[in-house]
Amino acid sequence: MDTRDYGERSRAYKRMINGEFDMNFGDWDIHNPNKKAIFSIDHTSKISGVNSAEIENIESGSEASLIWTFPNGDDKQYEVTFNSIATCNAKLQVSFEPIGKKGGSSEIEFVVKRQTEKYSFQTKKIMQPGRFRLVFDLSQVPVNENIWLDKIQLTAVDH
Repeated sequence: MDTRDYGERSRAYKRMINGEFDMNFGDWDIHNPNKKAIFSIDHTSKISGVNSAEIENIESGSEASLIWTFPNGDDKQYEVTFNSIATCNAKLQVSFEPIGKKGGSSEIEFVVKRQTEKYSFQTKKIMQPGRFRLVFDLSQVPVNENIWLDKIQLTAVDH
């Protein structure tokens, strides 16, 4: 039996990312304000599991991103890992940022290649409770090219 209080259990649950897309885009925020990208779930075991997120920019000027939001109630540092592949070498900006607060952001740019690779980075240590988000900025993927994301994980780093 889990003896943590409701708030602590809820925060821990929201940190468990639907990173295998088993619930399709459940709990993910798809940011696609100008509708210049197509978001879909690929069910062909393209990367590691049965499902993966597939994104195609169909026009230049896409502001597409995939966002996971969660509360954090304690001081932590995280490791973000994910698997990805693209139809061409594509830039992917990944950031971990507080919502409504300054400071504490971590940002890194990856070049996703034509073969599946595992990518990872460690965030800065969170110094205060609050709401945070993990953002996959897909706006730099070339037009008419695709990128797939899968096995996205957010793991607390013990020091």
